[in-house]
Amino acid sequence: MTISDTMSSARTMSTGPHAPVRRPLTVPYITAWSGETRRTAAIIRNRAGTGITFLGGENVQDRDERGVLWTNRGLAPGKGTPQFGYVHSQRQRRCMRRWLCQVCGGPADHSVDGTLWLLDTAGVEGSFPQAVERTVQPPVCRRCAVEAPPLCPALRRSHALVRVRDHAVAGVYGHFYELCRSTGQVDSDREEYVYYGDPAQWWVLAGQLFAHLSGISRVPEDETARWREQGAPGIPEGAELGRHARSREGEARDES
Repeated sequence: MTISDTMSSARTMSTGPHAPVRRPLTVPYITAWSGETRRTAAIIRNRAGTGITFLGGENVQDRDERGVLWTNRGLAPGKGTPQFGYVHSQRQRRCMRRWLCQVCGGPADHSVDGTLWLLDTAGVEGSFPQAVERTVQPPVCRRCAVEAPPLCPALRRSHALVRVRDHAVAGVYGHFYELCRSTGQVDSDREEYVYYGDPAQWWVLAGQLFAHLSGISRVPEDETARWREQGAPGIPEGAELGRHARSREGEARDES
């Protein structure tokens, strides 16, 4: 579960295809909006029988650099209403590739102790952090790490703010399709983590990247309390557009 699954009030940062900008309502950067239409083409087996493709053909942005097929939405953050519980695949990929904050879209916080992550620990409290080896959740900045938990029901119940020394994108998470031998059709009844390089990658419709995490340590409570008291550093509000705004064509190249 990502922060965007349940966070429903505060502040967001996004205009243009991916650019972070403040809005009155807090909507995580990776959350999908109702105005961002999702591609609805049927999934079929490719002609070679070696994987899946879209009925009607693909365009150049349908697969990533490793050849995996991706679900795609339009790029119109802020248009319509936020679709809490639905992650915008392109923005999530951008955050994971560039280690950007999943809430505001700015740079995540890095220190000598590692990159800052805010993780939902529901169900793994007793074995945390050993139980957390992979995640679809991008990292966070200090400001959002402090502000997000009170606004997110899941994080209010159980979360951990951690530093991660070693992290790397390892594969994709999405709908895994299987071939029905009797009909020759493909169907999916589950979502799975699939590692890059696994032959199964040709049979998954990816929705998110996942990262492997190691060297995880909790951020001390006194440190987070100090952030709250002092005001955690973030991106200067006037600098957000200048640092992150891109043209639609530039963002398309970035995500292809």
